[in-house]
Amino acid sequence: MTEQAKAGSAWPEPPTFYQRYTTENLEQAKLLKHGRSSSPDVGLDFPIELLEPPPPIEGSYVVFDQHWQTEDKLLSLEEMNVKQLYPTGKIDRVYELKKLLRSLMAQFLSLLDILVQEPDKFGGRIEDISNILINIHHILNEYRPHQARETLRLMMETQLKKKTLATAELKRFALILAEGILQALKTEVKVESESDTLQEAIEDISMDEATPAIENLSTEHHQVSYMSKKLLELVDSIQ
Repeated sequence: MTEQAKAGSAWPEPPTFYQRYTTENLEQAKLLKHGRSSSPDVGLDFPIELLEPPPPIEGSYVVFDQHWQTEDKLLSLEEMNVKQLYPTGKIDRVYELKKLLRSLMAQFLSLLDILVQEPDKFGGRIEDISNILINIHHILNEYRPHQARETLRLMMETQLKKKTLATAELKRFALILAEGILQALKTEVKVESESDTLQEAIEDISMDEATPAIENLSTEHHQVSYMSKKLLELVDSIQ
């Protein structure tokens, strides 16, 4: 099988030069690159410099027997050797597409008549239909940049809406958290103030008289602990 036939095969074989990339050859290439080998191509049937990556391709290249351009651009119908059925320059694409669709329907009906009356002359109509379809496809491809811009715009608008909603939700939770912290601080300050007052009173009264006040203070501290627990649960729920 020739190289051209291999390139056009549906399941092409790997290129023959892949056999050059052995461990020993790669080591020799590494030594050559660092200047530590004076005769790197001894015992090889090709220059070891060929193991280096080739420079980027410019112009066109062939993949699966198809020619592709390195610069991604839409070729004109003239460059593709196809007859252009609509005017050049700035056109009304919707109007031209409608004209081509009407021509396509007319050519198809004509093809049906030929297949009934003169079946051996269908080739010309098939070629005309193919040419019309290529022209339609080419006009549609000219919309691709506009389609890409609109798709990107919609994606950015969707992301902006999601981020705006997320920001509003974070602000709402931050407000709830701030209110909870403020309430807890107010309660804690109140208990500490009562504790200082109770300590001063204990110094002036007996233990029996101070016991109810101490029990009341313990109850207040229990309430603060309960509020702190609830505040931590609120923080966990926000996370």
